[in-house]
Amino acid sequence: MAGFFLTRYLRALVSKNHRRLVTAGYDLDLSYITDRIIATSYPAERYDSLYRNPMSQVRRFLDSKHGDHYKVYNLCEELSYESSCFYGRTERFPSDDHHVPPLFMVQRFCESLDAWLNANPDNVAAIHCRAGKGRTGVMVCAYLVYTGMAPEEALSMYARKRTVNQKGVTIASQRRYVRYIEKLPRVLKQDGFLNAAQAERSASSDMLRAPEGRPLRRIRLYDVTGAEKLDFALFHLRPPVGEGREMEYWPAEEIFSGQCCLGRRGHQRTMTPRFFKSALQAVQPLELSEGDSSDGDAPPPGEARWAVQMDTDMAPEPSRKRRHLDCYFKEALPVSGDIRLVCREPGGGGRLFTACFHSAFIPSGGIVQLGRSELDKLSKKAKNLCGPNFSVELLFAPASEPSSPKSVVTVQAAARIVPEATPALQRFDSF
Repeated sequence: MAGFFLTRYLRALVSKNHRRLVTAGYDLDLSYITDRIIATSYPAERYDSLYRNPMSQVRRFLDSKHGDHYKVYNLCEELSYESSCFYGRTERFPSDDHHVPPLFMVQRFCESLDAWLNANPDNVAAIHCRAGKGRTGVMVCAYLVYTGMAPEEALSMYARKRTVNQKGVTIASQRRYVRYIEKLPRVLKQDGFLNAAQAERSASSDMLRAPEGRPLRRIRLYDVTGAEKLDFALFHLRPPVGEGREMEYWPAEEIFSGQCCLGRRGHQRTMTPRFFKSALQAVQPLELSEGDSSDGDAPPPGEARWAVQMDTDMAPEPSRKRRHLDCYFKEALPVSGDIRLVCREPGGGGRLFTACFHSAFIPSGGIVQLGRSELDKLSKKAKNLCGPNFSVELLFAPASEPSSPKSVVTVQAAARIVPEATPALQRFDSF
């Protein structure tokens, strides 16, 4: 009896502020986000089951509640189990803990989950990472946005249904990636199903699988106090390879490391570049559909043009007045896809903060700015080094110029808005 209460205490302690399912003899770290989408922690075996959901109990609950109409999605890169544990109805979409998954994988997850739920109205999905909160929340919220819900509404709903303290997806980059999903090409809703036009689906997939690179020219840290230089590294998040249960995790690949340094008096004026010259290659036009027409004044396909970009301070006035640390790249560094920025103390010191973004969503002007609230996991040391107006600014070269506004699918141009006649809650209310 004492062991039973100790185990129950340990599980409640580890699950922290998660809403637990306590019913019919079950006490599981498991929450119904909707009627058909379940968020849960890792189904553990052996010693781990002393403080996490025992796999046998999770399986028994799902069997009794949903029969053979459930599928389990594992988001862990560090933990796995045989697919036979859930009768072969499993898929794996692995990513790093406390970080974002590659955006292309998020889209693949949404497509897989949507196909499963639409295959039978009784089908449900149980989604988990290790703790069943951060990575699980990203994927659940991404799918809700994929089916038409607004990002903030999805994040709020998940926080309310999964936790007792309304803290669901709290890492800034994870919340940013949920918002990215809304900006991907939308698909039209018909009869409660997502029937994507082939061109839209192809445009979205191609954009994420092989996104256009953007040359990075400068990194600037505004309002740094108590430090004259900080180390940083840039990593590329490589999407897993394979399909379904055979999907294989690839660790992030470092593409550059360097230092942001404080310039001496007059250094900014005389030693750092103030203007950049770029050769922008016009994009080959896509075949226009019947009824579309080109404007006629676009540059010939493949013809390059020169553009001059000025290195201007885009930070708010309070930040510009405070000292900043810079790193100018001798040669612009091409980056594409999912990028992770890690800032550390100089000389191999501890991590100060991280941030993730996707190159497809870099503004056309080339400036990406992230304030304190948009950075991940600021350490105690970072909070001491960063002033109240601290921000990270990355300067990229301009995007390549399309040869015709109507001939190239872009993130904004490919968007298809759900018809106003369709009630906003039609899809996800049934889950």
